[in-house]
Amino acid sequence: MARSHVRAGVKPEQYPLVGELSLDAIKEILNPPEEVLKAWEKAYNYLTKILREKEQK
Repeated sequence: MARSHVRAGVKPEQYPLVGELSLDAIKEILNPPEEVLKAWEKAYNYLTKILREKEQK
């Protein structure tokens, strides 16, 4: 995934916007309880941390 992002030109500053929009979509479409939405946010942030580290290499 990290290699695909590098090839596609994904920039680190794009992650927060994608995360925000993704969480908004999850909330709007699935309407999960707040703790589930927080879990999605935590998972997204963890994944982006890993991807950013790999993409820098």
